[in-house]
Amino acid sequence: WITNSCNYNEIYHTTDGGDTWDIQTPLAECHAIYMLSSEVGYAGGASGLLCKTTNGGQDWNFFAVAPSQIRSIGFSPDGSMGWVGGAEGYLSRITATGLESQFNNYTDWDAISFGSNDYGWTVSCFGRKMIFENGIWTFYGGAQYFPCYADIQFNGPAQAWLSYGGELLRLRDGMFGHFYEDTAQSIQGVFTLGLDSVWAVTTGGDILLSSNANADTVHFIADHVTDGWLSDVFAIDGKHAWAIGNNGSLFRYGVLEGFPSGDADIIDFVVDQQTEPAEINNSALTIQVTVEEDTDITAIIPEIYLSPDASVDPPGGSMQDFTVPVTYTVTSGNGQTVKEWVVTVDITTDVAKPEVPELLIYPNPTKGTVYISGTSIQNQIISIGVLDLYGKVVVETGTQRDGRAEWVIDISHLPSGLYILKISTLGSLIVRKVIKQ
Repeated sequence: WITNSCNYNEIYHTTDGGDTWDIQTPLAECHAIYMLSSEVGYAGGASGLLCKTTNGGQDWNFFAVAPSQIRSIGFSPDGSMGWVGGAEGYLSRITATGLESQFNNYTDWDAISFGSNDYGWTVSCFGRKMIFENGIWTFYGGAQYFPCYADIQFNGPAQAWLSYGGELLRLRDGMFGHFYEDTAQSIQGVFTLGLDSVWAVTTGGDILLSSNANADTVHFIADHVTDGWLSDVFAIDGKHAWAIGNNGSLFRYGVLEGFPSGDADIIDFVVDQQTEPAEINNSALTIQVTVEEDTDITAIIPEIYLSPDASVDPPGGSMQDFTVPVTYTVTSGNGQTVKEWVVTVDITTDVAKPEVPELLIYPNPTKGTVYISGTSIQNQIISIGVLDLYGKVVVETGTQRDGRAEWVIDISHLPSGLYILKISTLGSLIVRKVIKQ
C-alpha cells in the first residue's frame, strides 16, 4: 500500500510486487498508513480523519477524528498498542473505539516507531523528539538551527535508525552513533530488516543500503537511481525492496524478472585481531587488513559482509592462511556478476621490537578534548591521527603541551560516535578507541 502527498483520496495497492496496481478509496486524502496484517490496517491524513480496513483495503471505513492533520501512524511490535502522530503537537492513542488525544509542544510529528510496548520515539523538525516510557511521552526540544528528523524505525527493543538532515544515526541503548553523512542532500525514509540490514533514500535520488548495520563499523552502498526526490523506502527481505519519490515515481529492487540483484561487492571484512577498519578499494577490488602483532595469520577466520543475496567462495567463517594474499570470488544473486577480491593481511610489527609505551588517554568518553600522556612517549610520538569508522582520517595531528609529556587532540567539531585513535611512535603503532559524546 502507498499513500500520496497530493490532494487525492487514493491509496495504491499491489499484490504482484508492483507490476499492477489498484486504487483504493479512503474517505479523505491520506499521508500515513499502517497495516497490521494483510487485512487489518489504518490510514489517515487530512482533517485528522482516521480510517480503518478489515478486508485489505477494499473498504476504508470511518474510525475516528484526530484534533489535527495526521502525519504518522505507529504500533508496538506485537500490534497491541498504536499511536497517531499529528500536526500542531497532537499525539493520539488508538483504542478499541476511537482516539485518546493529548497536546504536546507545538510541532508536527512526522514519524513514529516503537521498540517495545513501553518504549518508542516520535520525531519532528529542528531536532525535536518525544520518547515514550512507562506509559508517558516526554518532550525533548531542539532548536531552529538543528536539522530535521525525517524518519525513525526501531529494529530491536532499544535500537533504531533515524534520518537526521544529511545523516543516518543508529540509536542503541539511548546513545547515538553517526554512521553516514551527506552534506549535499537530506536523507528521508529509513527502513530496517532485523538488526543487520538498513535501507534509506535521499532527496538527491540515492538509495542507501547496508547489510552489516549491527556492526561497530557500518558500510553503505549508495545507488543513484534518479535525479528526482525520493521520500520513502520499504523492503520485505534482502531481495525485494521499493522506493517511492516525487511525480509518482516508484523504483523496485530485487531478484524479480527484469529487476535482478546484480551486485557482487564485499561491504566489510572483519577479523578479531585487526587493529583498525579494513581498507576496501572498490575500484581495484582489494582489501587491506592490519592485525595485531603475534597474530597467527595462518589460521584467520574472517567475517565477510556482502551485497544483498550475493555469495562468496571461500565462505566467511572458514579458516584461511593469509601468509599470501587470498582471493575471494563474489557472485551476485542472479549469477550475472562475478568479482574476484584480493585480501591481504599485514601484521603490525616493531622494527626493533621495543616495548609499547604506556599511555593514559582521558577523558574517554569525551565531549571534545582528548589528552594523551605518559613520560615514556614524550619524545617517541611521530604522529597522531583520528579515524572515523569508515577508516577516513578526520583529525590529522595533535598538539604537545609545552613542558609536559602530554598531547592534546581536539575532536569537539566531530559528531558523536566511536572513533579510532592511531598513534605512531618510534617503532610501534598504537590503536585505541575513543567515544565522542
